[in-house]
Amino acid sequence: MARSRAKNFYYSFVLLSAQQRKAMCAIYAFMRYCDDLSDEPSASRAAVDQWRADMEAAFEGHFADHPVWPAFHHTVRRFGIPHDYFRQMIAGISSDLEPRSLETFDELYRYCYQVASVVGLTIIHIFGFRYTQRSTAGREMRRGVSVDQYPARTSARMPNAGASICRPKTCAASASPRRSARWQPQSGVSSS
Repeated sequence: MARSRAKNFYYSFVLLSAQQRKAMCAIYAFMRYCDDLSDEPSASRAAVDQWRADMEAAFEGHFADHPVWPAFHHTVRRFGIPHDYFRQMIAGISSDLEPRSLETFDELYRYCYQVASVVGLTIIHIFGFRYTQRSTAGREMRRGVSVDQYPARTSARMPNAGASICRPKTCAASASPRRSARWQPQSGVSSS
């Protein structure tokens, strides 16, 4: 799946060890399918709920029919990837099933954590790291890129979802990481 769907991204895997490459392919397949569950015209809460249940079973070594589960299970165990990252991703894609309006930057930040930061946090376990600071830096970088790309990503991939970015009265224009090193909340809006 990674080779056929990830296009150029797949070729970055060739620089990894064979075990890391297999792990990245397993994680890519899981996350790609998560994304597809929420983006397809036939997307449904029942399908997402079933995927969530199958994932929980896979954590315990019980595999449903989808071919990703054995490799997913092995990768999560081998690299010690926290299960909560995958739960957060499913929570994020679940929110894509219904129209929503993100009222505050904190809501946008949480959504971006769920659908983007957890990707970085997951793969850093495959790459390996020694210090907590690296994990924090990876999460913040991925979330910042996601916050910046959210409007274009949402309108291009989910034109009928009704999602909208923060309203101007509650989110400062400086929310873009390109415009400022750290977003500064307006009075009364928390950034924690």
